Amino acid sequence: MFKCIDDKIMAKIIDFLDSKGKKVVLTASPDKKELQKVNSIISYCKSKPINLSGKLSLNQVAYLASKSKLFIGVDTAIMHIAAAVNTSVIAFFGPSGAFNWGPWDNDKKESGYKQKSGIQKMGKHIVIQNNWDCIPCGSDGCNGSKISDCLMKFDADIFKIIEEKL
Repeated sequence: MFKCIDDKIMAKIIDFLDSKGKKVVLTASPDKKELQKVNSIISYCKSKPINLSGKLSLNQVAYLASKSKLFIGVDTAIMHIAAAVNTSVIAFFGPSGAFNWGPWDNDKKESGYKQKSGIQKMGKHIVIQNNWDCIPCGSDGCNGSKISDCLMKFDADIFKIIEEKL
């Protein structure tokens, strides 16, 4: 959970995509905490995303990713799967370094993630990360909280970045 962005921000992203005529599909494992997180996000949504959380196998999620136009989410295995099947990725990073963990563009031989933090691109993929001195810290939340302050608000205009990617 320390790699998750604020539920209200994610709900605004979902509603923004819906306002642009895009179908939004949410996935998560059947883990109780993940399902609670998704339900919290949905509770803030004005739109009605398709919720497949806890209903798909890993193979089915990979297939869904391969048929998707865009993955928007955080630094997870599913983000890497989306990149591996050539789906464009917009990933929110906090305590992790994109230079080690950013989504890889299959058409590139070298990493495009050269900065310590900030907004970075590698081919069709974009990593959105605040450019704060403490990032990346590698910690599982700030001060033992299991919540990463750097993922609770963003300095960048994330909606402009998403719209340009659409």
